[in-house]
Amino acid sequence: MAIGEYSTVVIAGMGGLTICNILAKVIDDLRKTSTKLVLQPMTEQAALREFLLNNGYVIKAEKYPFDSKKRYNVIYAICGEEKEKYSLAELHLGRISATLDIDGYYSYANEKIALTETAGVKGGDDKKNLLEELKNHVRKAR
Repeated sequence: MAIGEYSTVVIAGMGGLTICNILAKVIDDLRKTSTKLVLQPMTEQAALREFLLNNGYVIKAEKYPFDSKKRYNVIYAICGEEKEKYSLAELHLGRISATLDIDGYYSYANEKIALTETAGVKGGDDKKNLLEELKNHVRKAR
């Protein structure tokens, strides 16, 4: 497969950092050909969103599908002219304005808050600050 041969690339079922590493090797070529991205990170969604935003992509839509045991996150991104700024909470949860599934978004956000709360007990101020940021973000959005 050559870059530009396809209009959309799908990378799924890997950690967000692994997806970043894969994309980093070809991101310039992907931008040149305006390749769309459909990404499904299993972890490190914030790092992936930040990578996309810092590398010329705009997150146009997100979904939060659920199977019988786990909620997932699917990100649709396209090449963009303008670099978007995301808050810390938006990096971790995605933007409400980009969601195609508001109920899924809130379920996903609540799961992330619960995980951050658990980590916050053992973590330092960074985890506690992130937890407050996530809670405030969801509170304001409702």
